[in-house]
Amino acid sequence: MSAVYKKELRGYFYSPIGYAFIGIFMLVLGVVFLVMNISGSSADYASTMTSAASFFGFLVPLITMRSFAEERRNKTDQLLITAPVRISSVVMGKFFAAVTVLAITLALSIIYPIIIAVLGSPSAGEIVSAYVGFFLMGCASIAIGIMISAATQSQVVAAVATFGVFFMLLMASNVINLINSGFIRQALTAVSLFDRMKDFSSGILGLSPIIYYISICGVCIFVTVRLIERRRWSGD
Repeated sequence: MSAVYKKELRGYFYSPIGYAFIGIFMLVLGVVFLVMNISGSSADYASTMTSAASFFGFLVPLITMRSFAEERRNKTDQLLITAPVRISSVVMGKFFAAVTVLAITLALSIIYPIIIAVLGSPSAGEIVSAYVGFFLMGCASIAIGIMISAATQSQVVAAVATFGVFFMLLMASNVINLINSGFIRQALTAVSLFDRMKDFSSGILGLSPIIYYISICGVCIFVTVRLIERRRWSGD
């Protein structure tokens, strides 16, 4: 897993992908920060993170679309499939490399709460909780993107499909409060990836959303491993 992790991480920064992801995220978060915290004269940075979470899903394809789709298109995935290493190690190596890019991005974004701390008195507990929630949400999003990448051999298809999935998840989150039916509302809440960020932005490190995000990671990684293993035995 270590070799795959290092290879993937180098790949992100030997190409424009990693820099583009970090740059776009910092730009979007900066705009939201400016509107909500500077122009709006609010020290509620945790809500800023929650608002930015809605845009994050659309950036995920940048770091996940090439995970397996590019190697499958170039036939270089056969080296990984036939190598004397567990498929789970390959998948986890790619997953952790993408998560590292996310962690670096969030680390750089700490400049924004520092600015608020200089200008006002933000709640440190809520900010820490929001970052924990955003990181977990980001990990779940990355796991979904990698799973979709493993299901296709086209980066474009992987990117469009991932974008579509996050768009539907975002729509589900936005219409929850507009639905009167209790059953449908509960169903949408159950699949809402972004709605659970609200608890974290309130400074609540609830067990339920943490388990939810970790479960999404586990399920998607499991499915990704099965997709790769099926290709190993089918020779596809």
